[in-house]
Amino acid sequence: MTRVRLCEAIVLRTWDIGEADRFCIFFTRECGTMPARAYGARRLHSVLSGGVLPFRHVHIELTQTHGHWVVRSARAVADIARHEQMAPLSFAFLSQGVELLLHLIEDEEPLPEVFDLLKQFIHMMTTRTESSSLLTVFTLRLLHLLGLLALESHDGRFGALLPEEQYFIRFCTCCDDFSVLCTAFPCGENLANFSRAMIPTDIGYPWKTSEVAHTFSAKLYL
Repeated sequence: MTRVRLCEAIVLRTWDIGEADRFCIFFTRECGTMPARAYGARRLHSVLSGGVLPFRHVHIELTQTHGHWVVRSARAVADIARHEQMAPLSFAFLSQGVELLLHLIEDEEPLPEVFDLLKQFIHMMTTRTESSSLLTVFTLRLLHLLGLLALESHDGRFGALLPEEQYFIRFCTCCDDFSVLCTAFPCGENLANFSRAMIPTDIGYPWKTSEVAHTFSAKLYL
């Protein structure tokens, strides 16, 4: 029996396979991460071509055949990631945030709050020029939603922060408006260092995208 799923999704990653197909990792509001193959998506006139690109926000129809999911349709909800308007550094930081997300979540685990956070993060990356603070805010909020954010004063990493930085971290646990969090973000590197220290060590951080972001930063601020 063929299974069908209709989902709201964000395209996290894609790979070109075969002559014209595209393999996608979707993060869906209803089902968490779902891998699926989009047959013929790379053909010039394919109806799927514009909907299965990284960071697109889409409604998708998936069918399962022989144990694998196949994309039947992908309709754009909004173009929250306009690549031509995104600075290279922003794209690198956005890719790093998505990579962190992929390392921390389980397949087919619904996480609607995380989905909304990612949607806001992508939108802000296309509209703000300062990118590194957005990644820090995204990381802190994501770690909180996944139960990985330390708030205890006896934790040396948290206790070493300034009072306003501790307040901001607590604010991240109760505010779900990403733009408000970004506006309230205090200056300095302490929170970025703290957020990196909170990432579980068994997932192999930092990754290649971190190196790319560092390289872009070095070139921009020489």
